Amino acid sequence: MPRVVPNVPAETDLLCEYCGYTLNGLPPGGNCPECGTPIESSTSPDIRQPSAWERDRAFFTTTAEAIFHPSRFFRETITRGNLPAAQRFGAIHTAIAAALFAGAGILHLCFELGGAIAPLAAAIGWLGLALATLTLLTMTTRIAALLTTWEATYRGYRLPLPVVQRALAFHAAHYLPVALAALFTTAGYQIALAFNPNFAIHGIAYLEVLSGEVVLGAIYLFNTYWIAMRKMMYANY
Repeated sequence: MPRVVPNVPAETDLLCEYCGYTLNGLPPGGNCPECGTPIESSTSPDIRQPSAWERDRAFFTTTAEAIFHPSRFFRETITRGNLPAAQRFGAIHTAIAAALFAGAGILHLCFELGGAIAPLAAAIGWLGLALATLTLLTMTTRIAALLTTWEATYRGYRLPLPVVQRALAFHAAHYLPVALAALFTTAGYQIALAFNPNFAIHGIAYLEVLSGEVVLGAIYLFNTYWIAMRKMMYANY
């Protein structure tokens, strides 16, 4: 039996932001026939605003809002806004994360080699690793945007590429806690060794903690990605 291609809502369609029901032609003072939510809470232009970064270049405020209140942030931020500005925000966070991940990688290399690395070699290694990580994160984000848009279209959701790119740009803020956790773990182990070489007996525990952070970090990033997509897939503005 051939697959029935779902009907993706047009950009001009008004959707209920809570269930995706098409609200075209319904009175703004009523409720959504599907979920009962007031229609005005989905169609009013005031429910979504540009982020603090777009309004005032408030980098830290936007970062804190995205990290600590992701559901509220992606529910209240416009989805058809200034894409280049959002991408600049994402690029800054991606670069910061790449630098932090590279630092954690060099510190972990000290563990693998059983000692310190020459400062010049560490600096060159950090730079190379940071550039490689930056490239990997950037390419991964681009591929994720394309795949998300394709999957949404396949399933009948309205998530055009610019909306997904904008969401992923702000989602890049979530690299920060993951990168900081990795850096603190690797740096903490090296500091402990510097004060007490016998701390090396805890090497297995260190690796277990680091491995756990990799798994939890992946779960965290996917969860916040899904929050962003879910809060934007029915957005009208």
